[in-house]
Amino acid sequence: MSSNAPITHASDSGDQLGPQADRQSLLLSATRAMVLAQQDEASLARVIFDIVAPPLNADVCFNYRFTGTESGLALVAGFGIPDGHAPGAERLGIGQAFCGTVAALRAPIVADESRIQTDPRGAFVRGMGVRAYACHPLLARDGRLLGTFSLASTSRDRFEPADVEFLQTLCHYLSLAWERIGAEKAIVAKETFLNTIINVVFDAIVTIDHRGTMTTVNDATRRMFGYREGELIGRNVSMLMPPPYRDEHDGYLERYLRTGERRIIGIGREMVGCRKDGTEFPIELSVTEFSTDGQRFFAGVIRDITERKRVERQLRESEAQFRAMANNVPVIIWLTNADGRCAFLNDQWHALTGQPTDVGLQAWGDCVHPDDREQLAAAFTRAHQAQVAFHAELRLRSATGGYRHVLQYARPRRAADGGYLGFIGCTLDITEQRSVEEQLRQSQKMEAFGQLAGGVAHDFNNLLTVISGFSELLQASLPPDDPSHELVTAISEAGTRAAALTRQLLAFSRQTVLAPEVLDVNVVVRETERMLRRLIGEDILLTTVLAPGVWPVKADRGHLGQVLMNLAVNARDAMPQGGRLTIETANVTRTDEAWSHSDMAAGEYVVIAVTDTGSGMSPEVKARIFEPFFTTKGPGRGTGLGLSVVHGILKQSGGIVAVYSELGVGTCFKLYFPAARTARATRGGDGAAAVPRGHETILLAEDEEAVRGLATLALQRHGYTVLAARGGSEALQLAADHGGSIAMLVTDVVMPEMDGRELAARLESRRPGLKVLFLSGYTDDAIVRHGILHQQVAYLQKPYSLLALVRKVREVLDADGR
Repeated sequence: MSSNAPITHASDSGDQLGPQADRQSLLLSATRAMVLAQQDEASLARVIFDIVAPPLNADVCFNYRFTGTESGLALVAGFGIPDGHAPGAERLGIGQAFCGTVAALRAPIVADESRIQTDPRGAFVRGMGVRAYACHPLLARDGRLLGTFSLASTSRDRFEPADVEFLQTLCHYLSLAWERIGAEKAIVAKETFLNTIINVVFDAIVTIDHRGTMTTVNDATRRMFGYREGELIGRNVSMLMPPPYRDEHDGYLERYLRTGERRIIGIGREMVGCRKDGTEFPIELSVTEFSTDGQRFFAGVIRDITERKRVERQLRESEAQFRAMANNVPVIIWLTNADGRCAFLNDQWHALTGQPTDVGLQAWGDCVHPDDREQLAAAFTRAHQAQVAFHAELRLRSATGGYRHVLQYARPRRAADGGYLGFIGCTLDITEQRSVEEQLRQSQKMEAFGQLAGGVAHDFNNLLTVISGFSELLQASLPPDDPSHELVTAISEAGTRAAALTRQLLAFSRQTVLAPEVLDVNVVVRETERMLRRLIGEDILLTTVLAPGVWPVKADRGHLGQVLMNLAVNARDAMPQGGRLTIETANVTRTDEAWSHSDMAAGEYVVIAVTDTGSGMSPEVKARIFEPFFTTKGPGRGTGLGLSVVHGILKQSGGIVAVYSELGVGTCFKLYFPAARTARATRGGDGAAAVPRGHETILLAEDEEAVRGLATLALQRHGYTVLAARGGSEALQLAADHGGSIAMLVTDVVMPEMDGRELAARLESRRPGLKVLFLSGYTDDAIVRHGILHQQVAYLQKPYSLLALVRKVREVLDADGR
């Protein structure tokens, strides 16, 4: 017993237990019972109480276990105690009653009847009639408190010192038994815990000995390989492998044990497993080694990677499909990483730039036009830092060396959690689109210039008609030797030149009136050749190569000659030191399979090629040659309308003009006219003839007073009676007031309030058979459809000469029908 144990003795009489040999025999019996007793504290307490209670004349027993918590002690077993104190439910705080005090002091308490009656801590046992009491702590070998064990008697008044010593020795052995039981429970709990974990994991876990025999397997092993309980333990692990691996496994294991070659040791080796039914499946094997009691064992973790392999295969197939799709779309597709590095480029990148698809952003930047690099880099950097979409238009150097216009779109890529992964973008070649847009802008620009030219020509032609007409009258009235004759001639020539300029404006704007006829272009070239030789000068050699059997075309003879002259003048200016000018004709047939001019329909054409050996044109100049008023000539050397007129006349005639030019080599203009093979070509006119006088009454409607007076004077001089009106309403009134016949209406097309077309329609309904001659310096679509004069419409273009007016009037009056 401990020296500080609070032990009291009620008397020194008699040794209830008997001689020392009996105590040792009893202790030996109790110890043997502890060893053989069931492995729990309550059963152990029952056995001990049954052995020692009778000799000690004890009829009450308390056995508490320390819970390790604030609740203190929990009753494990109790014998001879009042009802209601059930093991497991009974709790006693540390320091409470005798047992709680023993637990607090970790020292025994022995109390006789007098102390039990007086000690407040003995109230509980006192109420049970206990007269002798002994309680001992149960301590582990390391001093930890395990619980308490107490015996009490209601028939004897105290326990003798020998009895107390015997109880202390018995409690020491009981403590060892409790410690052993606790350790065994901990081992069992740990094994249960480990087995639970091992059997709930999805991976197979197998241990084998040095011969390869399986010593343990978890439930996942049986599920994975299709075996039942007891079919794997004691058998070689190679049975879980297909034949190629099965035959090699024992050799690997034996070689490792002999040489230490670690081929079987490692993590994540991919192999093939074999199920009980013979089916094979991919596995991932991790093996480690451990030793127990000097024996070497191996533990393996096997993972079924069938699903992972399926996903990997799907990913490979998906990636292959993505690459196939990305490489077959007609745009460049690219990806960047979150740090901005280029991660992917499809094959269209190589097709456009000639660069490999594994280049980085630096190589990308090298392909960008120098003028676009800074703007593109700034746009990309802003979008990358803000993680937002962006687009940019730029130029990329193509594999052929030129630059292509591209449009670039990109948007951020996001992970499933919203994290930024970089950009996915596409780059679209819009070179052809930009070319079409430029052609549209050029067309709109020429249309605007055409409207301006038509408006100017309308007003200007009225003035030129007056200037030319009165010059003609004045010149005819002067004798040849009059000094003023030369001045009037100069005025007349200036008017003629101005009229030519307005005709160029109208031809450019395709608002001039054509008088188309079926022509032999070879005849027109020959007729124009003499004039062209005088025009280009003697230092330029003119050669014509006219193909025999050229098909006829339908065109305006005068305008075709003007086209040839305009091209000849351009060629002359491009050869200031002399050279060669060649005009060729040929038949060509367009097929859909091979044709360089996509804006012309398939069919038969006649081509006139005008080629010079001049200075040629740069691509920038060539792109603008058909713009009105664009010229590379010095001030005063050109109006910039010559080639615009050529373009307008060709378009108006249903053809196109193609240009081929190279700096230092020369230029070739090819004029394509649709062939008119079913018609017969006509020859040129038979010259001027005398104009007969007339006697008919003519109604003249003209809103310009000067032009009206000039036309009235010219017609009256040739014998006609003229009713002159300032507009449509006045003309209707004059016609209504005139009692006689009116043979012809001569009217301006464009007039305020009522145009010439409406006036003619009203008068024709009142005077059937009335003939009409339209005059205008600005063509109206209702009179001339797309600039082509209708065969049944009589028309005279301003500015006109007085001779042309009276001739046209006589021609219309003498014609059959209108």
